[in-house]
Amino acid sequence: MKVNYMKGGMRRTVEGILLVHERTHPHVVLLQMGNNFCKLPGGRLRPGESEIEGLKPKLHSKLGATSPSFQTDWQIGECVGTWWRPNFETFLYPQCPPHVTKPKECKKIFLVLLPEREYFAIPKKLEVDRCSIIRAT
Repeated sequence: MKVNYMKGGMRRTVEGILLVHERTHPHVVLLQMGNNFCKLPGGRLRPGESEIEGLKPKLHSKLGATSPSFQTDWQIGECVGTWWRPNFETFLYPQCPPHVTKPKECKKIFLVLLPEREYFAIPKKLEVDRCSIIRAT
């Protein structure tokens, strides 16, 4: 990460929250990598690439169906969170500390709106883990 920071500056990443309903109960789609690690679909932006236009190809490469008859039109909604990496550690924070003038990463998380019926594919090396959303009553 240090080498990439020296070459291109702050890393900018985007991720998408896909809400799906199973038996009228909402779930968040996560990609499971290995036994204990899950992540939202997304990835790193290129220099000069906008967040929304950069997220669409990331979603298509991770979840897009390979058949031309099932092409997904990803509708990117509002930004629901911004996380900051102030230094080269692994921790991300919901706000950049005021003493940090050059953060190392900015991660934005967007809501991805899916139509009532939509097709998407899961890569062979990954699995889908649907985490239930628990509502406080």
